[in-house]
Amino acid sequence: MRFRSIIFFLLILSAIVFTSAFYLFNYYTQKFVFNSELKIVEIKKGESVKEISKKLQENKVILNDKLFILYVVFNKLQSSLKAGEYEFSKNITIKEVTDKLLRGEVKLRKVTIPEGLTVKQIAGIFEKNNLFPESQFLSVLEDQNFKNELLGNEVNSFEGFLFPETYNYWKDIEPEEFTRIMVGMFKKVFGELKSQYPIENKRSDYEIIKLASIIEKETGSKSELAQISSVFHNRLRIGMKLDSDPTIIYGLGDSFDGNIRKRDMELFTEYNTYMIPGLPPTPISNPGKASLHAAINPNETKFLYFVSMGNGSHYFSKDYNEHRMAVYKYQIKKSRD
Repeated sequence: MRFRSIIFFLLILSAIVFTSAFYLFNYYTQKFVFNSELKIVEIKKGESVKEISKKLQENKVILNDKLFILYVVFNKLQSSLKAGEYEFSKNITIKEVTDKLLRGEVKLRKVTIPEGLTVKQIAGIFEKNNLFPESQFLSVLEDQNFKNELLGNEVNSFEGFLFPETYNYWKDIEPEEFTRIMVGMFKKVFGELKSQYPIENKRSDYEIIKLASIIEKETGSKSELAQISSVFHNRLRIGMKLDSDPTIIYGLGDSFDGNIRKRDMELFTEYNTYMIPGLPPTPISNPGKASLHAAINPNETKFLYFVSMGNGSHYFSKDYNEHRMAVYKYQIKKSRD
């Protein structure tokens, strides 16, 4: 009888100890708040639970690394913690820390790609923002197999397909992955716009993108995009050369010094639309949504010419004589006054 009483007492004591231990474990991992300030910690690929817990403790995200290890091992989560750069907020528990690592909820950074930049200019922005070197990004875009995978064989380059947008990205993102994101955004936006093609429009997607890239560079006024688009559509329809200055500039590349001269217009490049009829071999910039929309849906006009009025807008003409008068009024006469 006495032996049975001792056994019963020990069982009760064990139950109390187990319950208390479970309660404390639950309290310290799910309820008790550890860090009191914002912390950024980078978890690298291949790091063990022990290495991760030590790093979290050293950065004062958690107070007890052993308790973190116990929680992860007890829940069999060792192989599920994801690498990356994490931002841990104030007042966070071990459970919340672990959940963040399980979700791969890494810290995101931002970079803005303005409309109308070339591939090379975009590469420069990436280098300036410490994503990856300009040369590394351009090298990835020169990979024909990668280009064919994303864009197909009929497209000559990535120019025109890196959609201008503000992007969120994670530390150590690879240039291939960022390219996939930008091209994916382009396809999404362009796909939505394609439903607005006029039935009579016979131009291919690539021709529309080339045209949009030129329209993008011809004006900074969104209200004029569809009007300028109409000029180029009208010229293409009757076989008239585009005579677009931005194509000259693109063809000159790094040798362009900021001014277009007569000799530049007489210099043969594949992009000289003063010499070669039709569209250039590739887009000359990466156009935004508004320019793509204008290229798809031009205004219905009979305009064949336009000239800058020097105030951010353009004067549009139907014939060459009217255009000459506008050039004199807004360009020559103004320069003499």
